Amino acid sequence: MQIKIFRLIFILSILFSIQITKGQVPSAPPIEYSPYSRFGYGQSQLHGNVISQALAGATTAFVNDSFPCIYINASNPATLSSIHSTALEFGAQSKSSNFFAPNSNNKSSVTNFHYASLAVPLKKFGGLAFGISPDFQTGYSLLGVDSINNERLEYSYVGNGGLYKVFLGTGIKPFYKAQAKYKKNAITSESKNYRAFKRNVFLTGLLSQTSIGANINYHFGNNSNVSRNLTRFSDGTTTRAAKSLTNNISGYSLNYGIITGFTIDSIRTWNDSLSKRKKLKQAINISFGYNAYLQSQINTKEDYLAYNEIVIGGNVFIDTIANNNNVITSNKMPAFQKFGINVKLGEKLNFSADYGIESWKNQNFKFQTNVFKDQTSYAFGLQYTPAKRMIGKNTFAKRITYRIGYRKSDGYLRINNTDIGSQSFHAGVSLPLGRSVDYSFIHLNGEYGIIGTKKNNLIQENYYKLVVSFSFNDLWFIKQRID
Repeated sequence: MQIKIFRLIFILSILFSIQITKGQVPSAPPIEYSPYSRFGYGQSQLHGNVISQALAGATTAFVNDSFPCIYINASNPATLSSIHSTALEFGAQSKSSNFFAPNSNNKSSVTNFHYASLAVPLKKFGGLAFGISPDFQTGYSLLGVDSINNERLEYSYVGNGGLYKVFLGTGIKPFYKAQAKYKKNAITSESKNYRAFKRNVFLTGLLSQTSIGANINYHFGNNSNVSRNLTRFSDGTTTRAAKSLTNNISGYSLNYGIITGFTIDSIRTWNDSLSKRKKLKQAINISFGYNAYLQSQINTKEDYLAYNEIVIGGNVFIDTIANNNNVITSNKMPAFQKFGINVKLGEKLNFSADYGIESWKNQNFKFQTNVFKDQTSYAFGLQYTPAKRMIGKNTFAKRITYRIGYRKSDGYLRINNTDIGSQSFHAGVSLPLGRSVDYSFIHLNGEYGIIGTKKNNLIQENYYKLVVSFSFNDLWFIKQRID
């Protein structure tokens, strides 16, 4: 059989991911550029692929339909149980930012590889996924000038790098036959005790829809942070203090999730004082999801250099304060929990909502004290597809999927007694690229967000982000039948 083009793309993507894992990823330009990426591991990234981001990350309870495109929801591994065909995704993003400070404005723009992932079904009850995505990113350059007692003071803070995550996860429905088995064994129960029968059908339905899953994540990367202070005295003497801290970070973490739900396919009606049930044209499916990251240890190899430099009459005197290499330390990856609900009307309309809590308060980083706080966030997403099951000619417009989302967070940083919160607005589409058994899509997501504030001598970032990705769905590992 001739190898299809997207299978070749998949192989190349895996080789690229392996090469990234072996190489020094943070040496590439940062995916994010923000002054607040100076703190902790860097600027936290919104987890998930372009579909998740178009829904503002509100995907804790968002599961796949029975028809492509198949969505790889790595943020909650329990959703991997709804993988019905092999799916490959990869994408890139571009971001432009405007920074507003009390006395200055600046701009920046970056474009980079974003993520790649692959998922395959495990028979009828589960799925397996692998992928790589950014976790935290560091990129900033802060310059300033001041004067004290007629002496000029210049200072600069520069940093770059990032932390990436490789994950391997699985999700299964361990009791997916529970309702079917009950109905088969309780055919006569309907006439004897109808209410008990309906109640047990509902409970076994919840059990059948219950999915559990877990991801093993490997975090790796490095950050470089350099600060310099330069003082010019009126007599021509110059002093400079410099600190350089480079961290090589690696470690493992575990996250797990659970999803359950039920379907409403009829409603109670009244006719001549008799209770009856009317079947709905489109069933309503309501899902509830939970996802949690366990707090895990991250190992860091530090290289730290601090020195003072004095220039007097052309002579340079250097006083090394500290020069420590390959110092092994450890820190904690913050734990978090997310709760989600998703309401689906047929296969046309989805509404999802998430609420999350992240534990940052006890984080301890070198030279960064009392800046971290626990974070809470909420997100809402809406998805609509006119007729995703239509195939053939003249069906392109009806198979386009539209998404919008909104996200708000109080942030995990508190600087100058001010919370560094954020909010963002999202809008995206999925455009089908095929008409037959193979379903391919191009996904676009636009995002506008605000991070921080101009109050209390801080910086506000207004940004625009565009994410473009491709996904390919196919039936691998399934034998074709010929009649």
